[in-house]
Amino acid sequence: KNLDQNSSPAENSSLSGETEPKKNPGVVANNITIPGGKKTVIISGPNTGGKTVSLKGLGLCSLMMQAGMPITADSGSSLPIFNGIFTAFGDDQDLQRGLSSFSGHLLAVQNLLETADSGSLVLVDELISDTDPDQGAALARSILTDLNQRDIFSFVSTHYQQLKVLALQDEGYYNLAVGFSLENLS
Repeated sequence: KNLDQNSSPAENSSLSGETEPKKNPGVVANNITIPGGKKTVIISGPNTGGKTVSLKGLGLCSLMMQAGMPITADSGSSLPIFNGIFTAFGDDQDLQRGLSSFSGHLLAVQNLLETADSGSLVLVDELISDTDPDQGAALARSILTDLNQRDIFSFVSTHYQQLKVLALQDEGYYNLAVGFSLENLS
């Protein structure tokens, strides 16, 4: 709906709304509000809690808004204009190229690190998975530090406790959490 297309990633950004809950009561609305000055967002929560859906929804809404298409968001919601949107989702294993899930994911992350700049949006699902948890967390933290220092607006999902505490240690990071209800399985 009405989005402020002149806002920058450094300003407050928020996106909230519902996707026709009367037609599909199983749909859960996402509300994402990022305080000004935050540029690296860490999304955590249980499996099936909505981390990946939240990342994909944010990416899709950003692309649709930039293309001038209406999106399902409350009036007053805003998104910045990005000069590039970069993603790393899913299993990047490639048997023909001899890439494991881990090495394929590393190549995807390397590509976005080499291409993204301070006007970009980076979305990464399960940053550095499929490896030793301690080594993966250390590598993921160094990648987040790089993105943050380069002022790249980034959203990553994780199960790593070491990443979840970054927002407590550094004001440039922000934590978002998703949940899962056993009561209604949503």
